[in-house]
Amino acid sequence: MATTHFWSQKLFEKKDSIKISYEGIAHKCNVTTRSAKSYIKRDLETGLIIRRKVQYCHPVFNRLCDGKNIYFLTPKGKTYLGRENRPPPSNRSQNPHKTLQNLHHILNRSNDKGGSPSSQGFPKWWFQDLPLLKKVLQLLSHKLKKGYKVFSPMRWISAAIKSNGYGYRRKIATEVLKGIQKGEKDLSPPVQRTYDFLRKLNDQGLELSEESLIKLLRKGLAHLGVALIALEKLATYSPRIHNLNRFLNYLVGLDDPLSIFKSKEIEATEVISSTKKLLEKHQDHIKCIKDPKELPQSPQPKCPYLQFLIHKKCPEKSLLKLFYQERGIWKEQIHKILDPLFLETTANLIGAS
Repeated sequence: MATTHFWSQKLFEKKDSIKISYEGIAHKCNVTTRSAKSYIKRDLETGLIIRRKVQYCHPVFNRLCDGKNIYFLTPKGKTYLGRENRPPPSNRSQNPHKTLQNLHHILNRSNDKGGSPSSQGFPKWWFQDLPLLKKVLQLLSHKLKKGYKVFSPMRWISAAIKSNGYGYRRKIATEVLKGIQKGEKDLSPPVQRTYDFLRKLNDQGLELSEESLIKLLRKGLAHLGVALIALEKLATYSPRIHNLNRFLNYLVGLDDPLSIFKSKEIEATEVISSTKKLLEKHQDHIKCIKDPKELPQSPQPKCPYLQFLIHKKCPEKSLLKLFYQERGIWKEQIHKILDPLFLETTANLIGAS
């Protein structure tokens, strides 16, 4: 009796399942696409693998298309590869809450009995520094309560212990502080510019420590770079800043640090309200029009024709148009609401009547 040949066994060298296209199978098995289809067909017929077809809706043509199929080893295929009693991979898809519970149980039992705790399946070097291990477990518990997802708690705890139980923020702050102090040069231009400017501000009195950098980096290094650009622009035409840390923290707290240079919507709304009151007060001496087509052929003497255009979404884009006739032709003069003398100009136009 001829032995069964497993044609596609190269696909299952690491896992018992794989999601792959025929082109991927051809590349992995070093054959043509036609041969790859033949390999899969033979293994399906012999019962070594099973296939789950995958379809997706095309985003442009809006129809079902064939995607990458998923292939699974059958018990017969596992027996062929000698995996019938293969244990599940370690440190994968573990429940972090169960891992925490087991570790707390080991630590509590050692406290009751005294002496050093037994590892019981966990790495022995974890228990060399029990206060550090408790600190890491407390940090992991706090992160899980906040919705933090841990795919491999064993690897997470190992990495946290190696970094002395620091969280991600403190780790990044430490790395940035070392980069500033060492003066690293092999960095991207934006990061290098941020480091150089922080070094320059440090000479001017900015406190650079792990605690201060944790606050400054709370929205990321890129956001801190934008805040530093805003601070640099502000320093060109502003007096000396007495507390650099406090002011830089204020800029970092803004969603857009460069917004301090932009006119505020509240100020524009206040100017619009004052202009409306001014126009209503002198409505007997002026002509407010909604459309330039309403302009007469011959204007009334000493009566300004005005059109107040209010932008609903962006009040700062509102403006006032003054229409006047010159040699029988109507012309317009535009006054923007962002002009610091907008209200005084409007009052002068109305007072000229």
